[in-house]
Amino acid sequence: MHRIRAFLFIILLLGEGVALHAQNPGQIYDLIIEKKIEKAIEKRNKIYDNEKKSDLLLIDLCDCLLFNTPEYKAYNPQKSYEIFNKSLLPNSKERTLIKFLDKKDNSLDSIRTQIEQSLYKLACRENTEESYARFIDLCPQSKWVEPAAQKQEDIAYRQAIEKGTIEGYNYFLSHYASSEHVVEITRLADKTTFAQLDNTIEAYKKFIELYPQSPLIEEAQSRIYRLAYAQARKTHTREAYQQLLAEYPDHPMKEEAQSAIESFDYLSITQQPTQYAYDKFLRDYPNSTYIAPLNDWLGHLKKSYWHWSRINLKGYVKSIQETTISRQNGKEIKSTVTSLYDQLGQLLLVETKKNGKTEEKSYLYHPDFTLSTISTPQWKKTYYYNNRREITRIIETREDGKEQEICKLDYGNDRLATRTDIIDGVKGGRKTEYTYNEAGDLISSKSYNAATPQNTTTTYYTPGGDVKLEIVINGRSRREKIYFYNERNDVSKITSVNGSQKEDSTFDYTYDEHGNWTTRIQYSGKETTTTHRVIEYYTYE
Repeated sequence: MHRIRAFLFIILLLGEGVALHAQNPGQIYDLIIEKKIEKAIEKRNKIYDNEKKSDLLLIDLCDCLLFNTPEYKAYNPQKSYEIFNKSLLPNSKERTLIKFLDKKDNSLDSIRTQIEQSLYKLACRENTEESYARFIDLCPQSKWVEPAAQKQEDIAYRQAIEKGTIEGYNYFLSHYASSEHVVEITRLADKTTFAQLDNTIEAYKKFIELYPQSPLIEEAQSRIYRLAYAQARKTHTREAYQQLLAEYPDHPMKEEAQSAIESFDYLSITQQPTQYAYDKFLRDYPNSTYIAPLNDWLGHLKKSYWHWSRINLKGYVKSIQETTISRQNGKEIKSTVTSLYDQLGQLLLVETKKNGKTEEKSYLYHPDFTLSTISTPQWKKTYYYNNRREITRIIETREDGKEQEICKLDYGNDRLATRTDIIDGVKGGRKTEYTYNEAGDLISSKSYNAATPQNTTTTYYTPGGDVKLEIVINGRSRREKIYFYNERNDVSKITSVNGSQKEDSTFDYTYDEHGNWTTRIQYSGKETTTTHRVIEYYTYE
């Protein structure tokens, strides 16, 4: 290596005709230090091929210094660093080298520092990201690595700012992840990326996924909310608003979406009213402003005598077939009653089969769901009302077309006060008087024929409207019936008292999953009456 380097110096600098003779490396060293470069080169090239190894090592030292001297025409710190690393550093323990450097008050560490400083200055002169990268790769332990890295970062930062492109920002972030400018560049990258997004929910969702720490996350989410709500409003269906809330339960327009769903549910009831929809609306929207008009429209249904709730039915009953078998004096008597209800719980048809005969009653209603008529093949009863939907008259029309008022009802304090049933052969008809408590709940009713008012039937009611006691007085005769109920509010026992005689009728039940009884057995002394029910229900999602 030493012979090759010496030969290159001769060829490149002084030509081939120079005679070789021994020279002192110390003299060459001193000339280089004194910046007498030409004399140093002249002496450097007068080196015998057969110089001893220790002298050649010192000549490499001189070459190393020479290549790191700016006054040298072939100034090349990279070459100097190569000689230092390949020749001097591996022989750093050679006594000749150590003594020589001590004599010259120098050291390998000092020489290395000088070379690295030169390399750093070259990188600064080029002042590019690449020049600093080369320096850092070449001198990873140098004290100038930190300033070089900072300058490298500063250049990359300026270029990223000047370009203002997402590619430039991403390059900086990927190469300088620890920079103090990361927050700023990230913000600019986010802003640039955000500005280039398509105005779609999918684009903003992808942005949030890729940049979860971006300060623009809130704005992206806000735009998603706006677009989603705009889509729901454009579609304007219950399903659209429901899907909106399912996907975005914390949507800022949540109340508006819920209000829209509420309006659709209310509209659905008005277009196709059912007891189920009405009940569900009351459960779902207990504070809705629509409750008042709904109650005014449908609230009276459960108070109607012809609603399924009046016979303690639960669920949404479509039909009931009751087959009753009684045994009296060893003889079996069977009857079947089938009742059909609409989805509002209103009775539509009752078919009774007994003793081989069939009788049908059909029920028609007004648009406000008050009963209009009850009809059989033999007669029709027509119901008339006041402006509070209270029945005032019942007119019966016979087969021959003859009409007759069969019932008249009078009210006081917005409550039924007196009912008069007109009965053939009973002068003045049969009257029923009603008594209420201060809360307006029915307490009792008393019925009697107008001609014999002393003969009465008085019925007392529970707060829920069930019969609890019935007293019949006919002259000196007095009969009582006391009603008892089980936990499901079905009659469990009736105690009949007639003078000193007392008789109990008890009832056993089996129930379905809705809480309606499907079998009822009545025990009255030795006689039993069994009623089986087959109940069909309306089903809803």
